Amino acid sequence: MKLKLLLVYFVPLLLFSSTSILILRYFDHTLHLQPATVIDNFVSQPRVTEYDQAGKIKMQIHAVLATHEKNNDSTFFTQPRLLFHENKNTLWQIQAEKAVFRNSKNKMILSGNVVIHQTKSNHIATTIKTTTLTLYPKKLLAETNDLVSIEQPNLVVHGNGFIANLKTGVYKLTSQSNAIVQPSLFHHTQK
Repeated sequence: MKLKLLLVYFVPLLLFSSTSILILRYFDHTLHLQPATVIDNFVSQPRVTEYDQAGKIKMQIHAVLATHEKNNDSTFFTQPRLLFHENKNTLWQIQAEKAVFRNSKNKMILSGNVVIHQTKSNHIATTIKTTTLTLYPKKLLAETNDLVSIEQPNLVVHGNGFIANLKTGVYKLTSQSNAIVQPSLFHHTQK
């Protein structure tokens, strides 16, 4: 009788203990598969300026907050504003709600109300709006596959996809587009 009573209590206890150990080992193993995010630096109101070899300003980054994650070597920006001074005639201003710079890939992905403003002393100012933008700072290229709106005085062009060469100031839509021309552009006064 004592043996039967011992088996009735001992066997379920042994099964419960074995199951618990297996479950704990499984979860312990899966929890260590992905390393924890380690923020090694953060800066409030960062301002970064990059100069060219002649000592002239090439690029500036301003943001509300920047945090750097050590394990994936990425910097996250809140409300970034970038200025590219590629030559004396062209200035690109790019702003967004968020951005992440992947150092190993040398690319920055901007998202949330991305606005690109291009000013050229000898051309019409242009404003480009989209939802995301991939920027390659070393190559001075920017691209997106999202909807794009390009605005100039008296002209609005909508399309999908966009590529810009920030060095030359040339940009193009990569797929279908349509334009809205404001009539005031074509009104000429007769003398």
